[in-house]
Amino acid sequence: MGSYSSNYLRLLSYTKLLTSLVNNGRHHQALSIFQQIHSSLSHSLDPFIFPLALKSSSFLCYPQLGASIHALAIKFSFIANPFVACGLVDLYGKCVSIRAARQLFDEIPVRNVVVWNSMISLYAHSKDMQSALKLFDEMNFPPNASTFNTIITGFIESGDKVLDAFTFYRKMQQMNIEPNLITVLGLLRACVGVAALHLIKEIHGFSMRNDIYQNLHLRSALVEAYGRCGCLDKAHSVFESMQEKDVVAWSSLISAYALHGQAKMALETFRQMEAANVRADEITFLGVLKACSHAGLADEARM
Repeated sequence: MGSYSSNYLRLLSYTKLLTSLVNNGRHHQALSIFQQIHSSLSHSLDPFIFPLALKSSSFLCYPQLGASIHALAIKFSFIANPFVACGLVDLYGKCVSIRAARQLFDEIPVRNVVVWNSMISLYAHSKDMQSALKLFDEMNFPPNASTFNTIITGFIESGDKVLDAFTFYRKMQQMNIEPNLITVLGLLRACVGVAALHLIKEIHGFSMRNDIYQNLHLRSALVEAYGRCGCLDKAHSVFESMQEKDVVAWSSLISAYALHGQAKMALETFRQMEAANVRADEITFLGVLKACSHAGLADEARM
């Protein structure tokens, strides 16, 4: 009993350390700790440590180490754990091939929504939306918001399938799956690409009704989206509603004014940004230079 308790406490300590290392991007050290755990506690392994080791192996693109972890997972019957399975699918897809990941996916005995999402995500990120949608239709597990977000993002990143992203967004609503912040941010990116003002307003209203409007990234994205569509009053209104304005929000408003020929407003906004002690970045200066160029303000550009 004493030995079991001692091993359990050691495993718990190792697991906390491993989690911390992975979360802080110290993947080489994380894998070293995993090897120590395997060497010293080979009879007391916990499936929880396997997804952590697989995440580090995937990040560093170590397929051979991933294969060794796969063999260990089979040996200890952890392959049935959905989170271990998800880590393996992700590693094979990123470090070996999509085909290898799909073969493994088909062999997994227990697949929850996380495992399905992992395989769908691999297809979507490789811009194989046909396979992603086919797998979505084959799901024997109810999809969740992450499933839809993955496909919506895949459509948007495909470039010419922005309207398909909105069609899938409608399907998400029809299935009574609540869009979240990731959904909304992705759709706003799409709106910027097609200058769909009515959709921006719809997303703006949805965010206000569903208590995600306070998010800084969302409001900055709304400023950019309204600005790109030429709706400068709306862009300014959202900007002014922000209690905390980061460089992205300032740059988005400056770029919006510059894009639509309002050089004086762009420069005035830039001066206000300086007065607020917000450090400008490359996007800010591009917006300012564009404004000066459009208005023939060579002296201001040299400043």
